[in-house]
Amino acid sequence: MNIKYLDCNEIPYEELNLPDLRRSEMSHWNFRMIDLNDENGGDPWIELCEVHYNDAAVPVGYSNPCVGSETVEGMKQLVAWYALALDKPVMQKSEFVGSFDDDDDEEQ
Repeated sequence: MNIKYLDCNEIPYEELNLPDLRRSEMSHWNFRMIDLNDENGGDPWIELCEVHYNDAAVPVGYSNPCVGSETVEGMKQLVAWYALALDKPVMQKSEFVGSFDDDDDEEQ
């Protein structure tokens, strides 16, 4: 199964004057907001993170986002991807239940 999760497919970028990002290599991860209040003493805390998915489009992990690029155009792409995350629901840590190996029956 080769399911790709890519938020960029939903957004027209013509008005941003950027390259067409819909066919990007960003096919198994995207930027999302994650509720991390349990890591902030219970106080509200949301972080923008890179969310990684397995081939079944199940979120399996997250990390700090990349905040650099080799070019100004690359930085514009990053900022556009960050903005897409703001239009999506905030994810909960409990949503990360898969593994990178679709055949792996162990919970991660």
